[in-house]
Parts: sequence; C-alpha cells; structure tokens
Amino acid sequence: MSFSALPPGLIDTHVHTSPDVVTRLQSSLELLQDAKRADYRGVVLKSHVEQTATRAALLKQMVWPEGEVIGGLALNQQSCGGLNPTAVQTALRLGARIIWMPTISAAHQVAQSDGGFIAQAIQEMAGGGGRGISLAEADFTKSSPLCAICDLVAEAGATLATGHLSPAEIRLLVPFARARGVARVLVTHPELPSTRLSLEDQAALAALGGVWFERCFVVTTPKIGVSPRMIADAIQDIGVETTVLATDLGQPYNPPPITGMLRFLNLLAEAGIADDDLEQMVVANPARALGLKLR
Repeated sequence: MSFSALPPGLIDTHVHTSPDVVTRLQSSLELLQDAKRADYRGVVLKSHVEQTATRAALLKQMVWPEGEVIGGLALNQQSCGGLNPTAVQTALRLGARIIWMPTISAAHQVAQSDGGFIAQAIQEMAGGGGRGISLAEADFTKSSPLCAICDLVAEAGATLATGHLSPAEIRLLVPFARARGVARVLVTHPELPSTRLSLEDQAALAALGGVWFERCFVVTTPKIGVSPRMIADAIQDIGVETTVLATDLGQPYNPPPITGMLRFLNLLAEAGIADDDLEQMVVANPARALGLKLR
C-alpha cells in the first residue's frame, strides 16, 4: 500500500524553522499554515539556540488556535548555558512541553565536528568553540543539576528527549530519568550515525516503559543516507507501539516537512510496514509521547 495523502490528526514531534541562526527552509508561521492545510493535529517547534515555548504560544493564538503548537528547550550552551535547572523551570512555566538534552553542545556531537556536512552545520551553530557537555558519573546523583532537571520535567508532566547524547550517555540517562519520575522519554533519532543505538540497547530501553524512539525522515535523505530498511527493521524488532515517526526537517536543501512526512510514510510502506501501523506512529504514538489525550 501507499499514501496519496497524510492521515488526519498527525503530529510531527521534530521540526526546525526560522527565526534561527542558520538558514531554515520555512518560518514557523509558514510551517503552521502548511500543517493546518494538511489537517495535522500539531507540530513541535525545535531550536538548538533558544526556547520555543513563547513562539509556539503566540503562533497558536494567531494562526492555529485548534492546533497543538508545542515548544520546548534544548539544553545547549547557546540557549541556556547547558544543564540549567532554572532555565528549565522557566521554560516549563512558559509552556514548554519537551526538554531536550544537549544537541549542538553535546560533547559527543562536538567531538565529531572534524568533517562531514552534519558536523559542519553543528560547528557553525555552536560557534566553533568549546568541548561540549558530557554526562559524568557525578551527574547521576540526587544533588546534581541533571537530577533537578529530571524532577522538574516529572513535576510538570513534560517529556524528556535525549538530544545528541552518545549511546552510552543515553543508556544511563533514560533509566535515571524514569526512576526520578519522568513519565515519558523520547529517544531522539536513534538511527542517526552520531546517536545510533543498537537494537539490543533499544530493546532494553523499551522494556523500561514510557520510552519512545523518534525515528526521523531526515536520516534517509541523501546527505545522511540511512536506508529506510534499517528503520523498518527497527520498527519490526522493537515494536510499533514504541515508535514515533517525525521528520527533523527544516534544512534548506531538504523538502518541506509536510512533503517529507508523506515521502517517509511511503518509503516505510515500501519496506513492508503496514498502513495502519504507520498511521499509529504519526497520530496516536506522538500524542502519547507528548502526554496529549488521544482523539
């Protein structure tokens, strides 16, 4: 089977828009106008360099009152000084629904900034300096900023995402966050080469409950080149119920998010994923991963 149109009620949990410090394909306004026309339920506006909760709230009021326009905060040096509980508390009070671990400031990502288009983009956004943020043993204690952040996310009923941490850091973070009461953890693009998790690691994390894997269309685009078959195999091995399909689009050399999502569904359909399962992974599962009521 294949999709000629996107299923209604879709939520894309990972889209980059302008304003930004690098060129983006669309503004947040243009994205929401497209999503509204495509009968989406909602989108998550992601930025590496600022919290997006206020942008989301304003655009929801102005453009799409009935839509789920969701913002969050990535814990980068550029956005909030890194692992900053005060910034997290502020973002959550402003309406943030998702807190990402460091992305362009993650030491694991910064260490890979010696070549390749992703590394070049990260280096440009990161300003070319610093060794980045890594999670050490001391971070997993009750007195650490990371612990305070997890407690704030748990108390607010928000979602924690793994960002661009290393696989080893993700393996430590997810059970720690779940033990601190974080109800929902979204593992960010587990097929991206820099954050790739083995199927064994994914199975172990899925067994914790409250964990979803955000499998993104962007990794299949030519500049990254991951096979859709790899994603289909992971879905079949780890489970439809723990998968969220997103685009991670917004780059000027890639298609618009709505176009990319349709291509993604068709690529996975060609790889053998059933239409009903694909619909679940873009409608019901994202709602669950974000703590929204099912329609």
